[in-house]
Amino acid sequence: MNILALITFCISLSSFASGTEDPDMDQTIDDLKSKNKQLKSDIKKTKTIKKLTGQNQELKLIFDCEKGVMDHCSELGLHYMRSGKKSKAIKTWKMGCKGANLKSCYNLGTYYLRKRNTSLAIAPFKAACKKGHALSCNSLAAVYHRKRKPNLTQSYFEKACTLKLGQACANLSLIYKKSGEIDQVDKYQKLACLYGMKTLCSDEEQDGPKTKK
Repeated sequence: MNILALITFCISLSSFASGTEDPDMDQTIDDLKSKNKQLKSDIKKTKTIKKLTGQNQELKLIFDCEKGVMDHCSELGLHYMRSGKKSKAIKTWKMGCKGANLKSCYNLGTYYLRKRNTSLAIAPFKAACKKGHALSCNSLAAVYHRKRKPNLTQSYFEKACTLKLGQACANLSLIYKKSGEIDQVDKYQKLACLYGMKTLCSDEEQDGPKTKK
């Protein structure tokens, strides 16, 4: 039983018990019915507006992507993926990557990597890494690590670290730790700290330079 029905039922019982009909109560019931009807109408309008807004956003992204606004190809691909339209997302990212949109290349490579299709992930990651996209270089290193190609793994981690991605520098420190090259471990841990990996900072680096009192 909804709230309106409950109120109506209680008021009806009250009127029945007194044996009289109260015109003020009748007016209250009519007002409640009217407000309930208006509320339902407002909810329906809100849902319609949200649906149209989503459709308009998609149409704008499609238009911009086809007109060469490649950043919007990346966003459109994400929109398709969230909507469960995977084939459209892949097609859109391929178009964006071909148009030199690095985010599209990265998103496409990441999709393939998550699907464990490392062979297809290489090309988009490599295209973005070549143009200076640090996350793509780091992901490409991860692909080659899975393929057990240590030289390529290290090479792409180094490129990502050079592009100031702290995570890549941290990965290099782990590689050198396994080979026992302590000087290199220290070097890349400091770089990782410098580029945002605060967990690898020494106490002195975390506290910052001390000043004389």
